[in-house]
Amino acid sequence: MGRNMEKYSHKNVELGQEREKIVCDFAILEATEGFAQLTEKQREIIRVSLIVQARAERDMDPSHKNDPWYYDWRKRRGLRAKYQGSLEHIKQWYCHVAVAALENEDLSPTRPPNCKREFFDGAYLAIDQEFELRKAVEFFGYPCVVHVSTELGNSSGETTKFHTFLALGHGPKGEIVVWEKQRIGLPYRVVSLSQVYDDYSHAHFWGFRNLRSST
Repeated sequence: MGRNMEKYSHKNVELGQEREKIVCDFAILEATEGFAQLTEKQREIIRVSLIVQARAERDMDPSHKNDPWYYDWRKRRGLRAKYQGSLEHIKQWYCHVAVAALENEDLSPTRPPNCKREFFDGAYLAIDQEFELRKAVEFFGYPCVVHVSTELGNSSGETTKFHTFLALGHGPKGEIVVWEKQRIGLPYRVVSLSQVYDDYSHAHFWGFRNLRSST
């Protein structure tokens, strides 16, 4: 995870609600058809991202645990956070570079690298309803990178993209499962495609392509 990131292991997560949530998220991911198609390193990066998220939350003042994730980053337990590296990672990394790091199989830089314009290539479609988004994702197959865009194509790269996420397939309840980093300062999470559509239902264009691998 980088020189300043704490040592981690997805086998040594603290007990309690944090562990239960991570175990639940792992089970949802592993139920999808797309998760099995990832490389071993890519699967580990997704697992680690959720642990980094949990570690960052450990350093939050309990009275602010339920704040929205655009919280004031000064609301920490004490002046020196135990999981400073995790906090800084969550604070600085964002959706596009998280998916790009998965493709490059490297989540280690302290500061996220810039995405090349080619990262946002894909087949862009006008999407006006959630069922159209579901049909498009299923047509392109899993794992599927999706770019939420203000334009019907990729002429301007990141400047015209609201969001990027990874659709991994169907979860235990039949929902389409998404892994994403919401935005700068917002969490890594495992959610349904329906939730992401609700977040960006104002968007008109969505781009689709298969996940790439550095190998």
